[in-house]
Amino acid sequence: MPDNFTKEGIDMLKDNLDLCIKKPKYYKAFVAIENKKVVGFISYGDTYRRGEVIKLEWIVVSKKYQKIGIASRLVKKVEDKIKKYNARIFWVDTLDESIKYEPYVAANKFYKKMGFKKEVVLRGFYNSNTHQAIYVKRYRK
Repeated sequence: MPDNFTKEGIDMLKDNLDLCIKKPKYYKAFVAIENKKVVGFISYGDTYRRGEVIKLEWIVVSKKYQKIGIASRLVKKVEDKIKKYNARIFWVDTLDESIKYEPYVAANKFYKKMGFKKEVVLRGFYNSNTHQAIYVKRYRK
């Protein structure tokens, strides 16, 4: 699915998937397959290694397969899994929607649709004009 990434993004993705292989206790991934082809994936991690706070690392669906529920099903699959382990918080960071860059505007909408709430905006995170948003979904206090 290189249509979704810059070279830097592909390198970051490879690093994350490498963690899924090297540290499967803490980092995991699911893939969506259509006609024997990977059309989407999601990766997530127990960054703090306590099982309570889980970060959605990556979620991508090939452009041809977007808007048919694959991303929603991938998120629900992760949620089903982490709830079994009594996760308290599921969170994700992304470029803030104030930037008006369409892929991230769509990502922000998607996280809201999935029940995540924007809790933090880190102004100037990527550079002085580009902000990071942190979305959180809480299952218990």
